[in-house]
Amino acid sequence: MYRYTLRRAVTSVFVLFGVSVVTYLMMYLTPGDPAELVLRAQTVHDQAAVERFREQYRLDEPVWIQYGHWLWDVLHGDFGRSYVTNRPVSAMVVDNAPSTAILAVAAMAIALAIAVPAGVVSAVHQGEVSDSVSQFGSLLGVSMPNFWLGYVLILVFSIGVPVRSLGVFPVSGAGSLDRLVLPALTLGSGVAAIMTRLLRSAMLEVLEEDYVRTARSKGLAERVVVYKHAFRNALVPVVTVAGIQFGYLLNGAVVVEIVFARPGLGTLVIDALFDRDYPVIQATTLVIAALFVGINFLVDVTYRYIDPRIDLRRGRR
Repeated sequence: MYRYTLRRAVTSVFVLFGVSVVTYLMMYLTPGDPAELVLRAQTVHDQAAVERFREQYRLDEPVWIQYGHWLWDVLHGDFGRSYVTNRPVSAMVVDNAPSTAILAVAAMAIALAIAVPAGVVSAVHQGEVSDSVSQFGSLLGVSMPNFWLGYVLILVFSIGVPVRSLGVFPVSGAGSLDRLVLPALTLGSGVAAIMTRLLRSAMLEVLEEDYVRTARSKGLAERVVVYKHAFRNALVPVVTVAGIQFGYLLNGAVVVEIVFARPGLGTLVIDALFDRDYPVIQATTLVIAALFVGINFLVDVTYRYIDPRIDLRRGRR
């Protein structure tokens, strides 16, 4: 167990290193001189100012030297300064990360609250009306883009179209629970649909296992058979997908935060893209990647506790 955890930790470090290299090189290969682009946007056309800008941000050095300085600073918690505001990028990320994290956690909570009962009921009542409704809802959830669903929810529950009395939630902003409901529902609906279908399939497979038949033959109540014996073993693929999907929720938050004008890492990186604020883009990308890799690492090392039959040395049951 410890050797597996150490191996996964080392792999995660190499993944993050690769992400940092790719992210930095993509910014370097983007057409245009960032010094000229940023200063031109500020209506500064003095060539001496451009040279001072390059020197201040080490843009006059070879790219590998720039990357080495940047990586060394990142390892010490310093992501540099914004080209546009000259604020420490670390402070900008810290200011915006909690809002995105709260949105992602709320979206995952909504997804689990929908997927777990819907998936279990759909599997237990296979072929019945509840199963058909669950599958239709899952298909609908997978098919709807986040930005489209967000605008629909705004029309119905914020503006109150077509029923005026339903305009109960604010359209935008952050800081209160009522401003979190619609963005979290928008972001979590797709994950709920995926996890419902997955849990249904896993439950159907587990309910056909011999130990489930044995539990039933002993006269155990159906509720005990389903939730104590079948549900726990069906959770393994669900936990895997939940960990991966949580990482995607962080990426999806970019779109949702724009739709609902909600502050966060998504809004921060979009503004930075328009402003060519490369240090902010690099820092935000690396932070989101670190969260994604970290969550998957935690999922991997918790497999053994969910199902003791999993052989971590071989990566299979």
